[in-house]
Amino acid sequence: MSVGVSDRSGARGPKESPDHRAQYELARQLVEKGRSSSKRKALSLLMSAAGGGVPEAQYALGTWRLHGHRIRRDVSAGIRLIRAAAEAGYAPAQFDLGVSFETGFGVRMNRRTAVSWYRRAARQGDSDAQFNLGCAYATGSGLARDEKKAFGCFLEAARQGDANAQYNVGEAYEFGEGVRRDLRRAVGWYRKAGEQGDVPSVAALGVALLRGRGVRRQTAEAVRLLRWAARRGEPRAQHHLGWCYENGVGVPRNSRRARAWYGRTARSNRVGK
Repeated sequence: MSVGVSDRSGARGPKESPDHRAQYELARQLVEKGRSSSKRKALSLLMSAAGGGVPEAQYALGTWRLHGHRIRRDVSAGIRLIRAAAEAGYAPAQFDLGVSFETGFGVRMNRRTAVSWYRRAARQGDSDAQFNLGCAYATGSGLARDEKKAFGCFLEAARQGDANAQYNVGEAYEFGEGVRRDLRRAVGWYRKAGEQGDVPSVAALGVALLRGRGVRRQTAEAVRLLRWAARRGEPRAQHHLGWCYENGVGVPRNSRRARAWYGRTARSNRVGK
């Protein structure tokens, strides 16, 4: 949950007035200045705007209450404010409320209710909500498991640039999860996420280049990518880099380095697909 003051416009609250909207906008500008005196004034304006039904102000003040940011921590009050903003249609609040219900933070855990809030935010194009809704469909958490719907949600978030979703779309295409298998498209999505520094995607792209799966085989580039991801703790990359050293593919054969990378993989206790 963010503790900043968003500049994204949301739905207007039923009791919101132009004066309250102006108070929120001024509070946001004061927060950006960062001075102590400005922060105190911003809090006063934010409280007034929240009381006046401005969803963004309710959300911002709610997150401050949740985390004790510039104000006394009060989880229950924070949740009430975030719920008010969510019910007014503000997507970031709807997403955060969904997270609260999924994790049981400040409310009784209820995954069905979490999904309901994710769905509302996702319909407004919130990529975080689209991603979490996709995860819910993929795992059957709070609703019936459905790989096709999971893929659809991940694709919506991926098209907005969400790196985690781009990786999941790539994985879906690679293994035919909810969509027809297409290795070329899988590589394309791994590349998009990898360009954002997503470590699992870089590892997946490295494996694709190493094996020539959906792309022309390029062992030198594959080893470079695998080494980058392996050094950042990615088990799939560590395992395949160990294989490269064991077999002398893209690097000189070196059994000691092979054992070292295999050992790191074993300690992580998992190897990717």
